[in-house]
Amino acid sequence: MIDEEKLINCIGDSKSKYETLLKYFGYANKRVYVILNKFIQNKNINILHFERQINEIFCINCHKIITSKNKKFCDRSCSATYNNKKRKLSKNTKNKISKSLKKFNLNIKKTIKKICVICNKEFIVKKTKSGRLSKCKTCSKKCNKILRSVNGKKNMETLIKNGRHKGWIKRNKLSYPEKFFIDILNNNNIKYITNYSISKKDLGLNEPYSYFLDFYIEDKNIDLEIDGAQHNKRKEHDKFRDKYLSDAGYNIYRIQWKSINTENGKKYIKNEIDKFLEFYNNM
Repeated sequence: MIDEEKLINCIGDSKSKYETLLKYFGYANKRVYVILNKFIQNKNINILHFERQINEIFCINCHKIITSKNKKFCDRSCSATYNNKKRKLSKNTKNKISKSLKKFNLNIKKTIKKICVICNKEFIVKKTKSGRLSKCKTCSKKCNKILRSVNGKKNMETLIKNGRHKGWIKRNKLSYPEKFFIDILNNNNIKYITNYSISKKDLGLNEPYSYFLDFYIEDKNIDLEIDGAQHNKRKEHDKFRDKYLSDAGYNIYRIQWKSINTENGKKYIKNEIDKFLEFYNNM
């Protein structure tokens, strides 16, 4: 049932039929427009204050108002959805669609299993957002990272062999911790070489790269490494590196860097410097 008083007040307070419907019904479509037009005709309500007094044109699909008179639809998506409803597909087109779906594995409900190329575990192939089966060769993100690092290493080796890449080279810029320890070594009259390179082939590794020592103290064959926060993620790599260097006769000494902006940081670094100087003097 229609509340006549409320609807009459909405008509008087509104500037168009669309605004009236939003105030009274909360929405506007073809059905409520018909109700409003019949109500205005039956009650002989004056609508001269409306900005638009012509009969509105509605979209055939969504029943929204169309601004242009020549259109049947408000946009292309509505025309596509409306026309596709009436569209009848032949058997040939249906067969083509089914074949294409099978080709891209969109309608396969069976679970497909693969073996991870890294850990050799069996895993179920997942579907992507498009509905296609994933081409992933690994079972997890960890294995995928390992695979990417291996592939990147292989690509780098081929680039170096072809002469398109020079390999790892020395850094021209030193970090703040390295500059800090340069002053420490200079103050204690310790001779050193920064970013000293050692070929991996000389260490017995069949790789075209080199290891770079932060500070190489030649007289006592010490490799002083100042480890920043990034070394927390590469502990296994550092262990592997240190093993080959120590087997070759290098004395590895690592100092975990901490900020010296706080009192605790200053005490920690001072303690680490004292430990290293003791290690150096006892060599």
